[in-house]
Amino acid sequence: MTTQTSTPSSAGKTGFQLPRWAASFGFQIIAALVVGLGLGLLAKYTGSTKANPNALGATLQTIGSSYVSLLQTAVVPLIFTAVVSSSPTCARCPTLPGWHGTRSCGSPSRP
Repeated sequence: MTTQTSTPSSAGKTGFQLPRWAASFGFQIIAALVVGLGLGLLAKYTGSTKANPNALGATLQTIGSSYVSLLQTAVVPLIFTAVVSSSPTCARCPTLPGWHGTRSCGSPSRP
């Protein structure tokens, strides 16, 4: 008994496809900036204030504060990664003077 599977001629290309220029990352950033500016101005001109926000203003405040919290959360791992990746490697240890260079290679500490 044999089973046959058929594959469509356009494998993986189903549904709506964005044009190539609209799928670029730069365009998406610019579009998000324009949409954010438009929504912010709309909220401002509909009477939303920080003390008395309307529905749009409250939604934008929630989204904005969540975004800033996520950015602050990402800073610590990024700084840790930068510090760890900038530490000297064992191949460069003989050229580094001082305690730090020998200690980073696993040599015994100085007395």
